[in-house]
Amino acid sequence: MASANTSWSEDNVSCPICLDVFSSPVTTPCGHNFCKNCITKHWHEQMVGRMCKKHDRLLELFCNTEQVFVCQFCTETEHKFHPVVPIKEEYEVKLAEFGEIVPAVQQMIEERKQKIKEIKDTVKRSKADADREIADGVQILTALMRCIEKCQDDLNHMVNERLKTTEKQAEDLIKELDQEIEDLTNRSSEVKQLSHTKDHFHFLQNFRFLKDPPPTRDWTTVENLYYEI
Repeated sequence: MASANTSWSEDNVSCPICLDVFSSPVTTPCGHNFCKNCITKHWHEQMVGRMCKKHDRLLELFCNTEQVFVCQFCTETEHKFHPVVPIKEEYEVKLAEFGEIVPAVQQMIEERKQKIKEIKDTVKRSKADADREIADGVQILTALMRCIEKCQDDLNHMVNERLKTTEKQAEDLIKELDQEIEDLTNRSSEVKQLSHTKDHFHFLQNFRFLKDPPPTRDWTTVENLYYEI
């Protein structure tokens, strides 16, 4: 029980329960200081929680059947045929079980830490595999793009060369046609001029040279030139 004591430290002037300045301070057997009203109220609340609501007696026993606290009167009524032990005895049993629970829980913790490590290692390996796949893919695609670019360059070169060949052929043909047009124009002028002469001898003398057109190419074959591109 707490008792009034004037030996408590003057520096420690606040109650740990109400956090205010001590009012009628008392010291507990364990050496802690409290307001008298605060510690009395606290102990009362603690005692209320440890009292049997049905018989208003202290709960000092433990029913193993229903796993509840009971008072002495409870063991003579609804818990009459249940195995009942003192709270301290049940505490020692449960404390011994705790000795087994703690290592088991620690083992579960270690297992989960190991699982976390395994998952992280898996993610690390997966990232390395993904990076390697990306690098391989980039290398393959780069080589493919270079191949496509080379094929494109080769195609462009081939088409341009064929176009140049066609343009050169066209240029030569046009020159030849221009020359034939010039020859035909001259022949036409000569024929017209001869047709107006009144000199019979001159006419007959030149007729055999002018009756046929000058030599020309058969241009019906040239229309296939476009399709050679």
